Amino acid sequence: MIASRWQSGFSLLEVTISIVVIGLLAGASLGVWRPASERLDELRAESFLKVVQQAVIRFAQTSYRLPCPDTTGNGYENCGAGKTGRVPYYTLGMELGGNVVNVGNSYENLLYGVYRAANADLAQLIDRAGDDLGAGSSLDINDFRQALMTAATANTVAAEVHVTGDGSTTGAENCAANRVANLAFVLISAGARDRDGDNDGFDGLNANWSANGGGSLCASSPLLRQSANYDDIVAAVSFQSLLGTVTQTR
Repeated sequence: MIASRWQSGFSLLEVTISIVVIGLLAGASLGVWRPASERLDELRAESFLKVVQQAVIRFAQTSYRLPCPDTTGNGYENCGAGKTGRVPYYTLGMELGGNVVNVGNSYENLLYGVYRAANADLAQLIDRAGDDLGAGSSLDINDFRQALMTAATANTVAAEVHVTGDGSTTGAENCAANRVANLAFVLISAGARDRDGDNDGFDGLNANWSANGGGSLCASSPLLRQSANYDDIVAAVSFQSLLGTVTQTR
């Protein structure tokens, strides 16, 4: 009986059950693979953001100022009046695989903002320590430190780059009613996916920033958790943190 059953083949019901089981297994494996793929892109975005952040800090340590944003998309800083824009990769000495204008097609999609108040423009190296022009100590790290200390004691204002709350530990996410702090500089990564589906890459409040310097100065909190509609990564470097870093390099 057993031999004759094997010889007669499988019934239609058995074949149908087998197909359903195979389909379920394939669907389950696909569900595991997709999040793993997204997580890899997230790790790439986080890593690239850290590399750019360190490049900006190194620039400050050697140039005694922060770089101006790239508002034209050519990879170089534009030190007009702009406070936000693209990352000036070539000014930072970074080589990219593709054209700077097109890096937004991947995890390299970043925006950059710098504090540029009139009395403490961190993107401008001028004498602030009262040294005699032409002296060896004129236009050096002390002038940058002075600008950072001045900015650190100023009131938080809407006219300079700042972050708002996260809806939890730092209060409501509201650019008008809850400006948590102005920052020395801000980097925003669009993350691995366009979670809010607006074809911009950047999610939530960060979508209001502009690559040409004409958009918002308010970024989401670095503490804002990822969700179904948000996966941006915000690096906000305070005046005090940057002051400590440049002081240690002296």
